Amino acid sequence: MKSNFHPTRWTLVQESRGNDAIAKRALSELCDIYYQPVRDFVFHQLPNKQEADDLTHAFFEHLLENNSLQNADETKGKFRTYLLGSVKHFIYRQLEKSNTQKRGGNATVLDIDDVQLPINDHAAHQAFDRQWADAIIANALTTLETQMKSQGKQNQFQLLQPWLDGGSTNSTETTANNLGISISATKVTIHRLRKRFRILVRDEVTSTLPTGGNVTEELDHLIKVLSKPT
Repeated sequence: MKSNFHPTRWTLVQESRGNDAIAKRALSELCDIYYQPVRDFVFHQLPNKQEADDLTHAFFEHLLENNSLQNADETKGKFRTYLLGSVKHFIYRQLEKSNTQKRGGNATVLDIDDVQLPINDHAAHQAFDRQWADAIIANALTTLETQMKSQGKQNQFQLLQPWLDGGSTNSTETTANNLGISISATKVTIHRLRKRFRILVRDEVTSTLPTGGNVTEELDHLIKVLSKPT
């Protein structure tokens, strides 16, 4: 994302309602955030990569051209749940049109032959949730990087980012030498950065929920999703 603080997903949905530049930018941002989760879900429904890519593109093209989020309602739940339901509905509608075409109708749709839904629906949901979780983490990291860059600490972020997810192969001593500070100061800096990162992840999760949504429950779900082997 481009700014220090992401607007909530539901705020973006509200901003996307219209035909002005702000609406188009908000809708485009939503599509960018959720393209990969949707694509992975579609791939599990249509194992042919080209068909999955075509249908994913068609879904987001439909959102962009028809502003199909007009009826999205924050009071009805999580944004990812709403979006997933929209994808399912779109796939079924395309299959119905395809069947109509095969019976002699004139509907113009993607060529999705011999596809029956649901195909491995549980795996499809898992794929969607995994990509959703990855998007949450990526957005939080981007926000943290933007904030640190604005503070003149981009080099520090680059050196410490691996410590945020436990993926660092360097020792604390090596990292301290690279930062030019003591080992004890490095440990404190890593601790503080992890704390900031957890707050940003929580903010990201909160942004996808309706007002009053259960953030702890959603965070637990995110951790569960990320802990599963890919």
